[in-house]
Amino acid sequence: MAIQMKLRRPPLVSIIGCAAFATAAMLFFLTDFMLPSVSDKSDFTCTFYVAARLIIERRLKELYPLPSDTRLTETAYNKAAHKILPDLPANVGTAQFYPPLVPLLFSPLGFLPPPVALFVFQILGIAAVALSSRLLCSGKSAEKYFFCSFLFTPLTVALWIGQSDLIIGVLPYSLMYWLLSRNRPMSAGLVASVTLLKTNLMLVPGFISVILILRHQWRMFAGLCAGGAVIILLNLLIFGPSVCSGWIVDVKLLESDFLNPTTGAARHLAASLPRVLLFLAPREQAGTVRIMLWISSAIFGLIGLAACRKLTQNSKDDLNTVSIAVVLSSCLLPLCAPYFLYYSFSVLIVAGMLVFSGSASDPSWSSFIKPRVLALWIIMSIYPFLLIFSTNQVMPLIAVIPFIIVFVDIVRFSWNRSVPQPTASPGQ
Repeated sequence: MAIQMKLRRPPLVSIIGCAAFATAAMLFFLTDFMLPSVSDKSDFTCTFYVAARLIIERRLKELYPLPSDTRLTETAYNKAAHKILPDLPANVGTAQFYPPLVPLLFSPLGFLPPPVALFVFQILGIAAVALSSRLLCSGKSAEKYFFCSFLFTPLTVALWIGQSDLIIGVLPYSLMYWLLSRNRPMSAGLVASVTLLKTNLMLVPGFISVILILRHQWRMFAGLCAGGAVIILLNLLIFGPSVCSGWIVDVKLLESDFLNPTTGAARHLAASLPRVLLFLAPREQAGTVRIMLWISSAIFGLIGLAACRKLTQNSKDDLNTVSIAVVLSSCLLPLCAPYFLYYSFSVLIVAGMLVFSGSASDPSWSSFIKPRVLALWIIMSIYPFLLIFSTNQVMPLIAVIPFIIVFVDIVRFSWNRSVPQPTASPGQ
């Protein structure tokens, strides 16, 4: 008796995803090893690699600016970067904005040549995406979601320029969700505290922990606090107060350069409502506008908390509550985080995988949010190509306005769900 085997044809989206992954891998290899002037300008090489070399050579005083420095381009770090990276263009300024513990974690890569170190870092980022797919989509074709994630342009850009959002953001988010799904909130909080190393990304686990507190569950918040305390203590014990105070000076200069509309910062990469509006405001009113934007960010966050509370107040499924909180807080990131840039949208693949893999058990929520997440995915993916045709300073609003619309839609949906529906009388 002959046994016939039927081969199932993979979905078209998976085939396109595989092609996108192969194209991205080829792009990484070519720019890393054949275009040193490009690879030396990558965020990884200018930030983590240079800092790793300084740590290896015990030149800790050059990691951060001195209190007397007024511009990041005048710092000892920027001068050291141009000596360590001979192909780095002279007009490119560099800085290291992370707490000293972060470059220490990547310091082994400092023993490698810059192109090799960047390529290894990119492989680590790809591995983080692969592991995240496995954690979020267990039993739901994790490989498909892994390859399809490379169709999301911000993720490919983050990998290409050597950004840390995948390792410090996407992977901790995914581990946090996986641990919460196994009823281990304290461990989830400890893992999520890693995002404190890139403060913007702390919004998502912080939002989730507050939602759980409203449900009388404190353990994740306790884990976040404990993990944050350990990170602060390790920075102080390993590097000492003087180096850590240098990082504080660095943050102040970062705010001066990054949020100041007169410094020539890369406006086309802006992807947060506070920064875009600050750039559009008159220069003489920048200080007042900045205060108003901080207040508006807090208001957005409070409205988001209220909406999430209404969406989940009648749910007994904690994991469904966490899924909704991940999606809602991810939409809040570009509305509240001032240092949120285009490549930071890569962290949204966690929310996307949760939505499309069916992790949310609420059918009405799933049917509502899926088309909106898909629309955001498409808009964010085509945004870089729009910049080719226009560099107008209003362009970043294209990346921000869709999130405002979706956020308002979620608030409206939560309000409608909280209003009791009228029931027909027996005589009707």
